[in-house]
Amino acid sequence: MKSRYDVMTKSKEQNSRGLFYPDVLSFNLDSFIYNFSLREITITQRYKERFYLACFLAYNVCEFDDIVLWLNNKESVHNLIIGEILYFPDKRDIESFLIDNKVRNR
Repeated sequence: MKSRYDVMTKSKEQNSRGLFYPDVLSFNLDSFIYNFSLREITITQRYKERFYLACFLAYNVCEFDDIVLWLNNKESVHNLIIGEILYFPDKRDIESFLIDNKVRNR
């Protein structure tokens, strides 16, 4: 599954199993490029409870939920408001962003 964690560098902090936490500040939203039009989806009760369904509507996959939330300045689905409009970037823009940034972080 593709997510924002694919483009985050590891922090210096470790959990009890010795794994490094991702550095959330390394997720550079400013580098996201919109080459294609955005899709607007109004948040319903169903989408608030099951945000992956809105992603499926936009992308035919349930991935990218965390990226869409971050691009809309939402920390989590708990911050969604019924009736608000979220902007879903084109899947090609998300794929390009993940590829471009993942290569730089290796």
